[in-house]
Amino acid sequence: MNHLFSVIFIFAFFSSCHGLVPEHATKMSIRLSEKGDTLLANAKIELALKSYKLALKYDRNNHRAWMGIGVAIMTRSPEDSLLFLRKALKLKDDSVETIANIGVLFMKQGKIDDALKMFKRALIFNPGFFTANYNIALIYISRNNFRLAFDHAARVWLMNKSQEVEEFYVFSSMKAGIEDPCRKYLIKKQPVRSVFGYLIHAESVKYINPDASEILIAEAKRRYPDSFVLKSIR
Repeated sequence: MNHLFSVIFIFAFFSSCHGLVPEHATKMSIRLSEKGDTLLANAKIELALKSYKLALKYDRNNHRAWMGIGVAIMTRSPEDSLLFLRKALKLKDDSVETIANIGVLFMKQGKIDDALKMFKRALIFNPGFFTANYNIALIYISRNNFRLAFDHAARVWLMNKSQEVEEFYVFSSMKAGIEDPCRKYLIKKQPVRSVFGYLIHAESVKYINPDASEILIAEAKRRYPDSFVLKSIR
């Protein structure tokens, strides 16, 4: 009896989904994809996937649900991830989040030129988009093009004044030969918050105490073994 009740309940539920007016279905789909975003942000990947998939049952044209699935499976299944992200982009070709996530996927795959193209494409639609500017700066840092890196790091700093972003901005300015932000940061004597904090201190003592500089870099590598910047410029 319980099994029969479950089957009837599921059938009634999905029948009601198909019977919903489009506006109601669209709103429900949006709510579910937003729930998926929250779950994904809290690293609850399987629950997020369930929420995104349910969102698509209400509205197959919900680009954020397609994108969410693509992001959720990016690490474990990059090929499938790209298929979902491209589906999302086909539904909304000016979505800076989708474009940037494709760029992130390409970076993870080592396709740096392709990633850079995607991040620049995102900036066409939103010049101040944080993720695109941050990753463009990272790529330019890895290529020792510090002047261009600083231009994008400065945009990031304007949008987010956290200490982690400050360290990113200060390191970019230091390597670009713009010393004032570096001096102000070092005067504060704050605890290091990111890989860039270690790199700032390593650069600041590089010529007067090379051994201390190398110790700082070794510590950065220990704490941030997957750092894109450390792998590419060290």
